Amino acid sequence: MLSPPARRSMPPYGRPEGEGARMSRADKRSFATEQALKDALLEVMARKRFHDATVAEVCRTAGTSRSTFYLHYRNLSDTLDAILEDCFENPHDMVGVRRGDTEASCGDCPLCERVRNAGKYAPIFDDDLLVTRVVDKIIERYQHTFVGRETARGRLTPEQATAILVFQISGCYAVARASRRAPGAWDATRETLDAFIVAGLEAPANRRMPPA
Repeated sequence: MLSPPARRSMPPYGRPEGEGARMSRADKRSFATEQALKDALLEVMARKRFHDATVAEVCRTAGTSRSTFYLHYRNLSDTLDAILEDCFENPHDMVGVRRGDTEASCGDCPLCERVRNAGKYAPIFDDDLLVTRVVDKIIERYQHTFVGRETARGRLTPEQATAILVFQISGCYAVARASRRAPGAWDATRETLDAFIVAGLEAPANRRMPPA
């Protein structure tokens, strides 16, 4: 099996480095091929769960060969990781809603909206076997930003901020998935979640921080 080349100019979330970075013809072909393979996996997952998908089926759907697939990805798990990077690309915008001049909770949280209005990513969010993997990926993606932001306010230790992030992401993801399956009064649900999470994040201001 061929090892995929290092993606120096094409990061796994599908954009050339730098907003205005110029892609060579080879980079453009590589980008187009990787995008086709990712879209093909999502198309296959619309028919069956991820764990039942095969490289051969993805290649047939993408109209490419297995050897081409392995030039870009080690396996379908690697492809799925690249899709998740695309889906949750911006760590500064995905986690939180307005809390005064800060970002804090669930409600208008782009994470919730991304899951509820999933578009082509719906097969990922509808697969019960991928819940833990998706949640872990989101936490990994945003931990540095969230923990840094909350500890900078001087109210939480890194450990506390991490625990809150895990709690927040796990809960928001579960509620957003449930709302996809049983859409209803989302606005009321969102407001309740906002009040609950914002109150929780404000609570440390009323008690003394533990010694470092």
